[in-house]
Amino acid sequence: MNKQTLINRINSLFDTPVITDETRVTLKECKTLHQELLLHYCKEIERNEAIELLESTKGAFFTVEFIKRTTGETRKLNGRLGVKKGITGKGLAYIPAQKELMTVWDVVKGAYRMINLDTLLTITFQNQMYKVI
Repeated sequence: MNKQTLINRINSLFDTPVITDETRVTLKECKTLHQELLLHYCKEIERNEAIELLESTKGAFFTVEFIKRTTGETRKLNGRLGVKKGITGKGLAYIPAQKELMTVWDVVKGAYRMINLDTLLTITFQNQMYKVI
């Protein structure tokens, strides 16, 4: 995302533009401010609503933040559902939903990854951040 797009998104959150002189702010500052504003103005949803939201994305891009089951680290993933790339027809050895997992295509890594639904922290979809409570 470029600097002008971020400035437009930040200014659109307010009646009066917050950033009027774009030469005085760096791209990094814009990204930080944008993230802070998203967190401040995020909607709180319950876990079952979060799962429904992810399932309703219909192949659109979203970002999730969750705690990894294996290491306990916080992980941020840009992904989408419904990707058919690389499917062999063999299937998984387990059913992800039984382990509170969801299979997602990670667009950064270009591979399938599992999201731990028990430890979802945030979802960002269509410029709206949701905090999972």
